[in-house]
Amino acid sequence: MPDSPKPALVCLAQPAWDGDYVKSTVRLMEALAAHYRVLYVDYAHTLADAARAALGRGGAPLERMFGREDRLRRINGPHGPIHVLTPPPVLPTRWMDEGPAFRAALAVNARIVGHVVRAAMRELSMTDPVVVTAFAPQLGLPLVGQLSERARVYYGYDEIAAAPWVGKHGARLEAEYLANADAVVVTSEGLRESRGAQHANVHLVPNGVDFDLFYPAATWQPEGDRPCVGFIGSLDGRVDYALLGALVERRADLDFLFVGRATAPEAEALAAHANVTLAGPHPPDALPGFLGQMDVGIIPFQVTRFTRSIYPMKLNEYLAAGRPVVTTPFAPLGDAEAHVYTASDVPVFSQALDLALRDRGLAARRRRVAFARQNTWAARARAFAAVVEQAPAAPRRRAA
Repeated sequence: MPDSPKPALVCLAQPAWDGDYVKSTVRLMEALAAHYRVLYVDYAHTLADAARAALGRGGAPLERMFGREDRLRRINGPHGPIHVLTPPPVLPTRWMDEGPAFRAALAVNARIVGHVVRAAMRELSMTDPVVVTAFAPQLGLPLVGQLSERARVYYGYDEIAAAPWVGKHGARLEAEYLANADAVVVTSEGLRESRGAQHANVHLVPNGVDFDLFYPAATWQPEGDRPCVGFIGSLDGRVDYALLGALVERRADLDFLFVGRATAPEAEALAAHANVTLAGPHPPDALPGFLGQMDVGIIPFQVTRFTRSIYPMKLNEYLAAGRPVVTTPFAPLGDAEAHVYTASDVPVFSQALDLALRDRGLAARRRRVAFARQNTWAARARAFAAVVEQAPAAPRRRAA
């Protein structure tokens, strides 16, 4: 039975719902539950993922994938209930070249996923949904017109052409999906510029912050004997390791704390420094405790085509905790640029850290907190919903 008379929204998602780090799509859909009845179609694991999981080499949810547990879960989120649907395994396609076989495989995957999505919609009495394709054009494109959708919205939060996990087909499939989308929502100025050349109805809704989670850290003072510079997030290919390595050597008077997954080989080299701690990944609820140990938050990203598309969630998390922020000039950050120190090389970054360490007074903390308070996920969801409701009705067509 329906939970409420709210309109329906189906999210075809690239990110998996579960995990040990904060995901913008998950947080946005949680907040959109205040406005819509949300069906979150979880990441579609492949048969290859299933085989690895069966051998103990992966975390694919085999019981739900194969229907031995209920595929459809009700999650009681902070803004209302959300239903999360685990699809059956699909065909792996990233290795394939463009051509009839690849397109046939996409069609097969769409039939597999579309069947269980329509069944879930019937079970939940969902009709005429808004369909949000979240960085998953390989699924959204072949499902165009197959879910009786009233509007199609593409949600882009990274530069898909530079994202290795999307594979060699991502940019082409995204462009094809955009031709069938009624509106496009992106999270960064860089993406608004690039997607604005592809679509006439592009809107900027930056990543938000779980303000109530991070704000308590604004009243906590680090207890260490030395100032602590911190980074929350994955140590992956976005990070400028040359800058970081030189910085930790130059600033032996500072401690550096990194909280998150270390997926790049260069990350482990940082741990060789006596003033560096790699704390590993932790669930979102644990992050404010780590922020409480930090005097300054940093975003040391490389300046690349990929990073230009990023509006990092950690930015408003740092600010909600009242922490000063030092960042490289990896992307335009809009109004947030008034609240950060920007540095493009090691000497300037080191100087910026000193400025930030002197900028920890009560008035400065209050300014940062006030800015972050405007950028909650609830505020982002209202902006997203306004885009959706202004979008023209989707023609009941299938993608060519």
